[in-house]
Amino acid sequence: MVKNNQVIKLQNVAFGYSRTPVIEHVTMTLNSGDGVALIGPNGSGKTTFLRGLLGMVQLIDGTIKINASTISYVPQSSLLDPTFPVTAQKVVEMGLYRHLRWYQRLGNTEHQKVAQSLQTVGMQELAGKQFGSLSGGQRQRVLVARAIVSDPQLLLLDEPFNGLDEPNRNKLLEIIHDLRAAGVAVATSTHDFGLAYETCNKAALFSRSSVSFGNLPDLLSQENLAATYGGSTIEITRPHHDPIN
Repeated sequence: MVKNNQVIKLQNVAFGYSRTPVIEHVTMTLNSGDGVALIGPNGSGKTTFLRGLLGMVQLIDGTIKINASTISYVPQSSLLDPTFPVTAQKVVEMGLYRHLRWYQRLGNTEHQKVAQSLQTVGMQELAGKQFGSLSGGQRQRVLVARAIVSDPQLLLLDEPFNGLDEPNRNKLLEIIHDLRAAGVAVATSTHDFGLAYETCNKAALFSRSSVSFGNLPDLLSQENLAATYGGSTIEITRPHHDPIN
């Protein structure tokens, strides 16, 4: 995939419910290969923003231009019941159902894509395991595989690192790096500024229904974060290396 093609452009966008905006004044452009960290306190509208990009929340104002044939979403908590008797492979196959006609079954091409997605997230050896028997981090990786099996141009992740142990955290970091290098635009909400630096080159600060957008190193200043978090002093733990471009 060619990088630097515009994937999505928002101009003065407001999302909300019943014509009441939850977030507004959102102006943002993401190109292929960009990673944007969505940062702000709980209830600031990050999930509403992600759902708005999917058309699940009302667009009240502004314009959105999307140049992505496929957008995939990994929610903060899956609606998939872990007690439901389904294997990891079958969960990933669900990511292809929307691209098939109701009477179609998965063919060799689709099965190869499922196997490749499981390999990408390091879960190929556990493909036949029951989804509910996997650890929380392993289930998260399977859900990421379900999201990427349809070759999205834009991947939306809602707090994907919550509750992950170190091996699963590191694997997810690797996955995001590889996806961005392949030209996928990634938007991820996180409370961890170190993770933001490790995964993203852009940032969006959600503060009192408004959103500021810009280059991550410039936007994540103590002054901006204090304004975002109501005057609180925020400690920023930055990695030893520069954020990936």
